[in-house]
Amino acid sequence: MRRRRQINIWPAFADLMTVLAVVGLVTTVGVLAAHKSESEDRPSAEDLEAAEQAQEVAQRRVSELERELEELRRKRETLRKDAEACEEKVGDLKKELGRNERLQTAMQRFQSIIDGIAQDDLLRFDPDQSLRLGDELVRFERNRVEPIWQPGGPQHLQHFCGRLSQEFARLEGEYPDPSSLFTIHVEGHSDSTRCLGGERDCNWSFSSQRAVNFLELMRDERFCPGGAGWRLRPIGYADTRPVPPVPGQAPVPIRRISLRVVPDYERWTSSDR
Repeated sequence: MRRRRQINIWPAFADLMTVLAVVGLVTTVGVLAAHKSESEDRPSAEDLEAAEQAQEVAQRRVSELERELEELRRKRETLRKDAEACEEKVGDLKKELGRNERLQTAMQRFQSIIDGIAQDDLLRFDPDQSLRLGDELVRFERNRVEPIWQPGGPQHLQHFCGRLSQEFARLEGEYPDPSSLFTIHVEGHSDSTRCLGGERDCNWSFSSQRAVNFLELMRDERFCPGGAGWRLRPIGYADTRPVPPVPGQAPVPIRRISLRVVPDYERWTSSDR
């Protein structure tokens, strides 16, 4: 009887156990590595607190930037308004400069007109720059307001009105109504003699009424052609504007009429003309 051969399984078992051990070790290492990776990926409490602080800082910075942006927008709006105001001021200055230039031109034109009229021998300038018609034009008796024509007086007034009308005509191409550029003050004067009857301030009344009466003459085409359409203003000065005597010349009558041609520069420089 053949003897069975005895099989030794221990080596195989040992190899199997070795394999299992290796597999277990590898599995354990993999699990530990996974746990370690998961632990490393999960933030700690310190990391979370630091992240929250960083977020708060970022939010504060964003708020600061938003405020700065809003401030810049306000400044930009202020600068825009300032620029508009500056442009408006520049425009006003340009208008004022143009107005000043027109005013200077108007003053030169007016002076040329007055000079042209004053060259007449029948007209004189008083020291207050009013134009006085020849002394032989009219005279006034004491305490009387009606003008008394001197020989040739009406012709002198007609001559003055004609000269002034000629000067107005020179401006017709530039202004629609040249006579509106001037106001002619008709100024009455008196002396300081006490009035008959002893009334107080009667000389003021006399001088004013003399101016009114002479103004009515200037509105009469027989004495002052064109005068009816002029701007005339009567003014009484009593004895407040005596004419100083000039050596070698006859004294100026105290009771007299003076004419002052006053320019209305607002009309001269009006942009509507």
